[in-house]
Amino acid sequence: MDPDSGLLTTLFANKVLSCREYEQIGSQKDRIAKNETLLSFIIRKSAGDFKKFAVALKDTLQEWIITKLTDTPVGMRLSLFSEKAYGIFIIYFLPQ
Repeated sequence: MDPDSGLLTTLFANKVLSCREYEQIGSQKDRIAKNETLLSFIIRKSAGDFKKFAVALKDTLQEWIITKLTDTPVGMRLSLFSEKAYGIFIIYFLPQ
């Protein structure tokens, strides 16, 4: 995941991330640390914010992440908008 592709700015503009969260993520030195911090915030957000996160990923040309969420190989199909996706999210989206 590339947080510097406009993803963070979009999430902040859409009020998914607070100013403090946005600054905390931005202050991280490398992409791995930024992704870990971003995901630690996203996992605690509402289902509505999770939907906005999915749209932001799509808008920043990172749609493959959404595909991973919805086509999980663990034997069940996850709805992108299901709160059950939160637990699976961390497993699949460790920084690349």
